Amino acid sequence: MTRGYVYPDNRRFRPTDLGFVVTDQLVAHFPNLINVEFTAAMEGKLDETAEGNADWEEVVGGFYGPFEEQLGVATEKMEKITISAQPTDETCDLCNSPMLLRTSRFGPFLACSNFPTCKNKKRLVVDDEDGETLKERPAPESTGEVCEKCGKPMVVRRSRRGPFLGCSGYPECRNIRPLERTEESAASTTAARRAEPEALGRPCPECGKPLVIRRSRRGPFVGCSGYPSCRHTESLPTAKDAEAEWDTAMTTAEGEAEGEARGRGATASAPRGLVSEIQRFTLHDGPGLRSTIFLKGCPLSCYWCHNPEDISPRPEVVFLRELCRGDGTCERVCPRRAIRPEPERRVNHARCDGCGRCVSNCRAGALRLVGRWMTEEEVLAEVARDMPFYRRSGGGVTISGGEPLLQAEFTRALLAALREADVHTALDTSGQADWRDLQPLLPVTDLVLLDLKHADPAEHRRATGADNSRPVENLRRLVAAGATVVVRVPVIPGFNASEEQMVALADLALEGGAKRFSLLPYHRMAESKWQQLGRPYQAASLQPPGHAEVRRLAGVIRARGLRVTIGN
Repeated sequence: MTRGYVYPDNRRFRPTDLGFVVTDQLVAHFPNLINVEFTAAMEGKLDETAEGNADWEEVVGGFYGPFEEQLGVATEKMEKITISAQPTDETCDLCNSPMLLRTSRFGPFLACSNFPTCKNKKRLVVDDEDGETLKERPAPESTGEVCEKCGKPMVVRRSRRGPFLGCSGYPECRNIRPLERTEESAASTTAARRAEPEALGRPCPECGKPLVIRRSRRGPFVGCSGYPSCRHTESLPTAKDAEAEWDTAMTTAEGEAEGEARGRGATASAPRGLVSEIQRFTLHDGPGLRSTIFLKGCPLSCYWCHNPEDISPRPEVVFLRELCRGDGTCERVCPRRAIRPEPERRVNHARCDGCGRCVSNCRAGALRLVGRWMTEEEVLAEVARDMPFYRRSGGGVTISGGEPLLQAEFTRALLAALREADVHTALDTSGQADWRDLQPLLPVTDLVLLDLKHADPAEHRRATGADNSRPVENLRRLVAAGATVVVRVPVIPGFNASEEQMVALADLALEGGAKRFSLLPYHRMAESKWQQLGRPYQAASLQPPGHAEVRRLAGVIRARGLRVTIGN
């Protein structure tokens, strides 16, 4: 935050324009480092070093050599970018000069262009309704009290330690006082002292009103929303309590399923799914903190794909060239001769059957198997660890890919088990699926994230391998069935990143009955994934769209009457 990459806004961090620029530069010049695969591999090597199974000099040398080379290239070629103030339609209410949009480490603000003659400025905040629009920060709440030092009104201000009384004459007068609950100020400061309580989803055992999460100096607790008429309180469940609750819910669900199977005279057989990754603490695949389960296999072949490891419907070995020692062990142990000495295309995927023998024998961690067959219970055991975070943040679990509907039976089993455990569920789909596979998932799905990529069927087929008829038809059917749908559009320069396409896609969404729309800007963080798979990255010439351009396109869609977010 001190460098101005993010700023605090309503208890969360939001990226500044400088933050977006720095991220784009790092991804462009250090693609192998700004990468979750690199982090995972390095953590594994450091663990081996700590256990005495790897030489620390080799580990550090294997990292620093390529990094030093990349650093030299970046130092020489990285362009210098200046973040300039942006003109606005606002005028200064003190001198009538144009106001400029600037950003500091405290967030965006409007400043008079006549500075330093006029020092007028206004703090801005992001509108919570759409998560994107900037609006003037609300004035501090008045208390009716007067500053004893200068006579100006005292107002409610906030710091990391909570609300307090501060003089409205700040910074000329820096008088502050603790926020005391007096008869005169109680009514005006209650809202400032307490955040809106979070609903817990069950009634009070004493009066029947909803229970909510409240906060005190000792931390959060469960209280009745009928306070002060009802003073019922409970301790907030701990992580162990939440896991026990999950286990109870899962045991009940399994018992009911087995009972139904016995009643039908059938033998219960749990489906298995091919999972590439379970990503924890995600923020861009639905509301709140989430776990995203990525399943392998996709019917499309988008040239910009951000998850190329999920295109193939079978396990694959990926090669992390920067970690390879070149000792030839992998070539000797491969029973199908699928490992080649060529560094650019190390794995012959046509020969490889994903047995993983080369991976288990690669002590350098340069080979990694993507895709493991898992049962529903194995997946749930992993995501259960984060159940307290789902409950506190309003989050849950998202099934993504690839295309999860290629594993429809397994996806439905997962969603049903999560629903039984009272976890919010989301399905992230390309829509390229038969309605007969999609419809059975709706009773156990809280949110559907549906992709629309291009309004023209022929152009859609050219870029992805299939036209857009199925996702458009599935959108219409989803809305008609009462599903909650967010239409998501990847913003790809040269393909659909134009005002004309955004209008056409917005109209398609409206015709299908959608009300919510999300833009997912193209980024280059997947380039290293394509390299690790030994496949050419066809989007190498593309540059990510600027944040200002994406916001402009969001405004175009918003003008069509849709609620728009960016990146979620």
